[in-house]
Amino acid sequence: MIFGVVLLGFVMRLYDVASYLILSINFTDLLFYGFVVVGTILLGVKAYYRIRKWRFENKKCAHGISGGFSMVKCRLCLEEIQNQLIEEEIRSVQQENLIRIQVEARKSERAFLGKLDSIRNTSLEKIREIDPFEFEKIVGNLFRKMGYRVEQTPRSNDKGKDLILIKQGQKFLVECKRNNSSNMVGRPELQKFYAAIIEDNAELGYFVTTSDFTSTSISYIKDIGRKIKLINGSELINMMKSAFPNEGDEEKFMLICRECGENVDFGFPFENFINCSNNHALITNEKSIRVRLIREQPPIAPNCPKCGTTMLRRSSKKFNNLFWGCSNYPNCYGRLPYEF
Repeated sequence: MIFGVVLLGFVMRLYDVASYLILSINFTDLLFYGFVVVGTILLGVKAYYRIRKWRFENKKCAHGISGGFSMVKCRLCLEEIQNQLIEEEIRSVQQENLIRIQVEARKSERAFLGKLDSIRNTSLEKIREIDPFEFEKIVGNLFRKMGYRVEQTPRSNDKGKDLILIKQGQKFLVECKRNNSSNMVGRPELQKFYAAIIEDNAELGYFVTTSDFTSTSISYIKDIGRKIKLINGSELINMMKSAFPNEGDEEKFMLICRECGENVDFGFPFENFINCSNNHALITNEKSIRVRLIREQPPIAPNCPKCGTTMLRRSSKKFNNLFWGCSNYPNCYGRLPYEF
């Protein structure tokens, strides 16, 4: 700092001298003195950087040795630098292992979701424990397996129907009730569903429940000309076993811990969280796993089946789900289900 002030004063003094010389002496002398001034400035700058270099090379380290850290003259500083390099290498290896563990954990979570879908198709007790909207999806998959084109209505304001089925140009409606065994479906619920069938001009309606129907609701079906087909819990399971044979025999699940990579086996029923032997929490809630997988690792976009361009992930507000839509929309209406 002091050196800078001195240099600035010297330059200003040179400026005054140069101004005087310009006014009082001839061109040759002026050129000579100009070289002297420039040379002096260059020597000053060189001296400044020499001093900075000397101060850097002789700066004392934390252990009081000149150049101990900057020039690695201190044995203790050298050991600290080596330890830091080793720690950075260890952290890098740990980070690589963590990434590998999380990739394997995501694979196990996808396998868990697929196995859960398969197993719960054949167990009424398991179906009664899932989210009602997920139950509608299961019933939709059942009818899709039976050859229907299925559309799921929104969670709210569904106008008395949960699924819309199309087959051979005819429309069918489905109402789903995921009830406990003691909560039987009565006549008022069937009347509301029948009104939706008339309003939509559907050929027939399917009322699906995991419980059963009261005697008054069964007699009501005869009064309306059997426009509603009743499917209770036992019949639903039989239909699922017929549509999805050889599924649900094994009820053991496995997830990989995202923190330590341990394989954790567990069976049904299970809580929303389980712990590995290292006491790390593993999420087993289906909805939470699906949301996390979508956020963390979105799949590679497929090509449009109609025009071949890359598709985009889109959201349907009407049906409250995700799907792949063509990037050329509205020129192309290509669409694929969103899977991850």
